[in-house]
Amino acid sequence: MKYIVKNKSSLIEFLKIHYAGASNTTLKNFFKSGRIYLNGNVVTNPTLDLKPGDEVLVQKEGEKKQINLPFELVYEDDAMLVVVKQPGILTSGEGITKKPTLHWLVNTWIQQKTRGKQAAFVVHRLDKEVGGLVLFAKSQNIVDTLQNNWKKYTKKYLAISRFAPPETEGTIDTWLKERNLKMFVEMKESPGAVHAITHYKWLRFEKKNSVFEVTLDTGKKNQIRVHLAHIGCPIIGDEKYGDDSKGMVRLFSWSIEILHPVSGKKMQWTKQPEPKFFKF
Repeated sequence: MKYIVKNKSSLIEFLKIHYAGASNTTLKNFFKSGRIYLNGNVVTNPTLDLKPGDEVLVQKEGEKKQINLPFELVYEDDAMLVVVKQPGILTSGEGITKKPTLHWLVNTWIQQKTRGKQAAFVVHRLDKEVGGLVLFAKSQNIVDTLQNNWKKYTKKYLAISRFAPPETEGTIDTWLKERNLKMFVEMKESPGAVHAITHYKWLRFEKKNSVFEVTLDTGKKNQIRVHLAHIGCPIIGDEKYGDDSKGMVRLFSWSIEILHPVSGKKMQWTKQPEPKFFKF
C-alpha cells in the first residue's frame, strides 16, 4: 500500500495511524523484513522524520518490489561490489551531510536484498567532486584483505587540464601536508606530512585541453588534484587547486585492477566518463 504524507511526524507514528490494529511487534517486523520504503528506498529506522509530500510504501508480505537502483552497479559477488559514484555526493560520512552518501545508498540496498544478512563496507573513497568506480566489501574481513593489499593494486584516473605538462609523462613524488582543509606540497618530510606518489601520462588534446591518465602509488587526500596543480596543470573545474572556472571537476576514476580477496584471480573493471566530461 502506498501513502503520501500530509503532515510532519515520525515514520512509526505515521504507520500507527494507518495500521491502527497492528501491534508494535508487527510494525517492527515490517522494518526487519524490509517491507517499508520511503521515497523509493527501503528503510529500517522507525524514528525517521517525515515531511509533507514524502511517499511511504508498505510492501505486502512475500511481494517482490522492482527496485530502481540509485547508483550504477558494475560488478557484484559474495565478497564485494563495484559501483559508479556520481560527482557531488560523498563516498561516506553519514552524519556530516543531509544528502545520502554513496555508502548509505549501497548499504541500504544490500541490507534490503539480503534481509539484513549482509552490509556494505567502505574500502576506499573518492573526493566529493570526483566521479567514477568505487569498490565496497561485504564484510570486515574482505575490507582488511583489500586495504592491506591496496598499494599493490592499479587505480587509474582520467583528468583534464587547460595546460600541457612539462613532460608527456612522469612521476610526481612529494610530501603533502594539510592546512586549513587544503593540501599543500612539501618537498621534504616534515611533521604531519604524508608521502604521495603520482604517475601521469599525457594522452591527447581535447579542444586545446590536455587529457591525462593518472595512476596512483599512494592514495592521499586530494592527491591527484594537488599534484597536477604542482606541475602547472590544475584540473578544469577545480577552483580549490588553482583552476579559475566553475562547473564539473574533470577527474574520473576509470579503472581498478585487483586480485580477488577470496579467489586470488586478477580482476579489472573500467568505466568511461559520460560524454559531458569531455565537453567544454
